[in-house]
Amino acid sequence: MSRRAFSLVELMIAIAILGITAALAGGVGRNSRLDALAELQRERAQLLLEYHAHCRVGGVAPDDAVVSRLTRALPAATLIAVEEAPTVTLAVQWNGPRARPETRRLTVFAGTR
Repeated sequence: MSRRAFSLVELMIAIAILGITAALAGGVGRNSRLDALAELQRERAQLLLEYHAHCRVGGVAPDDAVVSRLTRALPAATLIAVEEAPTVTLAVQWNGPRARPETRRLTVFAGTR
């Protein structure tokens, strides 16, 4: 005897398996997006630190437009400079994509030329 249709139980099991798979895939996708955003923010923070270090060593004031573009991807970014001759430690703090504070530091030799 051949069957032409699925039973209700078989159909419910198949739908449950598809639902579980979709839920797991959605969580993995969200984590991947958050990881990518966190990496982007770390790169922007590094660029911001390098720009400030370049300005400090060169003796010029940072351009507000450049700083604004670099901090656009860093929510609530704060730049901190700690001078301990002959070095300057620059740090930037911001709120990461997982609502945790992130920090990146750069130490620069800022001796006389």
